[in-house]
Amino acid sequence: MASQCGNAKTPEIARSDIAELIEALSDASGVPVVVEAVRRSYLQRARAATGWPVTKWLGRFKPDPLRRLHLDQSTKQQGKAARKSASNEVSIARSSLPAATPVQRARMDTAVRNITTKAADGLSRPWADSVRTAIRRREESLGDELDQAVARTDLGSNNSPGWWTAARFLQWLLFLVALGGAVWLALVGFLQIGDLVLPRWESIPYATIMLVGGVVLGVAVSIACRLFASSGASRRARLVAKALRTELEKVADSHVVAPAREELNAYSLCRDKLAIARR
Repeated sequence: MASQCGNAKTPEIARSDIAELIEALSDASGVPVVVEAVRRSYLQRARAATGWPVTKWLGRFKPDPLRRLHLDQSTKQQGKAARKSASNEVSIARSSLPAATPVQRARMDTAVRNITTKAADGLSRPWADSVRTAIRRREESLGDELDQAVARTDLGSNNSPGWWTAARFLQWLLFLVALGGAVWLALVGFLQIGDLVLPRWESIPYATIMLVGGVVLGVAVSIACRLFASSGASRRARLVAKALRTELEKVADSHVVAPAREELNAYSLCRDKLAIARR
């Protein structure tokens, strides 16, 4: 038993190798595509919520980037209905996210093989085969688990910042002021109702101030909201990227790192116990 077990030092899995594996999984599972879709979706929804009422409806003709990937609904629900919903979303996500390219797939396989090789380095053949088998067994379901990791991550598609509501209220208020000024000018100026004289501030009619002021301020608020939305979109994208990386770290651990470490721990225990038995 001692000759078959060997007495080599237990190999260690370097953090750099795990980090490379996570990067490869991220690339193969389409995380960069999802993060960019989150950013663009936030911008689109922000403009639809805070834009000038006269022009913001044009954005409705643009498909939401997350909806195109079928990732616009959060799977954080409870009970049996939640599990069913999550299962459906995983199926949709798998067909909507771009498939890994041969290069991405090769990079992921190389990262897994690298950890496998280093985890088995120096071990006797039975233990080396055991390490490889443990990883290979879990590796078969790696692709499905990556899809599920992306699908179960909350992408924040249902979250609307409070300032959107305030901006929407202000935009409609300015729009109504401008509309009121336009109607006032139309009734008095174009329809010639009686001999009414428009009230003025200095020499400028209040109706004109309402119309021009409402339009100018509405456009100014839209520009300011776009700047805030751009910052918010970048922040949301960073948060989602962090959340997705956390999920991929769990996948890397459960399907590659943990199986290897379990076998290495078993090897260490066997080697040490045999050494005690031989004394």
